[in-house]
Amino acid sequence: MSERVWRGLIFIGIVLLPFMVGPLLTYEVIKLELPTDMADQASIGFQEGPRLAEPEGAVPVTGKAILLDTVAPNVVPADDVSIRRGRQLYATYCALCHGEDGAGDGPLAHYYEDRPLRSLTSSSIFAQFDGQLFQTITEGYSRMPPQAEAMSPRERWDVINYIRTLGE
Repeated sequence: MSERVWRGLIFIGIVLLPFMVGPLLTYEVIKLELPTDMADQASIGFQEGPRLAEPEGAVPVTGKAILLDTVAPNVVPADDVSIRRGRQLYATYCALCHGEDGAGDGPLAHYYEDRPLRSLTSSSIFAQFDGQLFQTITEGYSRMPPQAEAMSPRERWDVINYIRTLGE
């Protein structure tokens, strides 16, 4: 090879050397911390609330539930289909804490011994309007997580129709 080719190769090597050695030094010597675990990000658990506003950049799954100042009426008739659907949804989302029969004795109820769960068959629950129960299920209450993203509005009304049958 000619001297000119060698000089060109050396020049290219010198120019490319920082681009080859730089990343190695950055990774091995400087040790930049790059968070790669989702658990290391800033977050708020549902029991650490209440959230006063939605986190910046958050996109709700089904949109924010909008309730009027007045109590919303139950728009889903309490027929057999709604009650059956409500029973299945209740077993999925509610029975772990509230128990199968709504007595507040579900498998997770012992975690709330300092503030026992109210029975869903109590007179105070039956005295509430359906819209109040809808709002409680939507937004959560005390340590109960909100179910707005887990259940559609129709499914929440079905659960309310089923809850109304627990005291019978």
